[in-house]
Amino acid sequence: MTEESGEEQKGEVRKNRGEPLVPGLEFLKWICLVSGIVGFITWLGDIVYWSTKGYSIHPVFEATAGGIPYVLLLFAGLLVLGCGASAYEKYLESTSGTLELDSRLDEMEKVMSEIHESLFKTTKKMAEDLKEARRLNEELRAQVEALTRERDRLNARLKRMQERLEYALAPDLREVKGIGPTMAERLKELGLEKVPDLLKISPEDLSAKLGISPKIVSKWFEEAMRLSRERSAGSE
Repeated sequence: MTEESGEEQKGEVRKNRGEPLVPGLEFLKWICLVSGIVGFITWLGDIVYWSTKGYSIHPVFEATAGGIPYVLLLFAGLLVLGCGASAYEKYLESTSGTLELDSRLDEMEKVMSEIHESLFKTTKKMAEDLKEARRLNEELRAQVEALTRERDRLNARLKRMQERLEYALAPDLREVKGIGPTMAERLKELGLEKVPDLLKISPEDLSAKLGISPKIVSKWFEEAMRLSRERSAGSE
């Protein structure tokens, strides 16, 4: 082999270095790469729907999930996704029900919110009313107890006044037949001045204290009771 042929072989090796062993494989690799990039960009991109009613822009994955067909278009040098009027109408039909449902759900949520707010206000008002009713009940009970105590105090006072009045109006022992001034003084020393005083003690005890006949004392008692009845009848 000559030196010139050796140089030619080296140049041929350098020329073929990096070339694919299978023809067309390198081109296929580039096709796959570009397709992957375009597919990814397409998935992230938007779809332009148009018809006589106008146009709308929506995410690609939304159209894909809804089963709406679309085509890849080259428009004004920009890569966009588009679909015809039929697809646009289909999209409108698919979204109108969802929008109506969302609207109804919003209305229901608003109504439920108003109901909850009204219930909260009603419950709060009832709690406040119950608290106020309990306060008024306690206040009323305290007033009733105070009035009851005052009534009992007044009744006791009236009773004492009535007793003093009755005692003041009661017949004196000197009015009892058989009790003279001297005996009246002796009875006064024993704390007996009026007929009620005499009727509080038993005839036997009084007879023993005075040292006189029980028969005489019994007559005093009979006369004292007669006077007491007459005085009571006259006061009525």
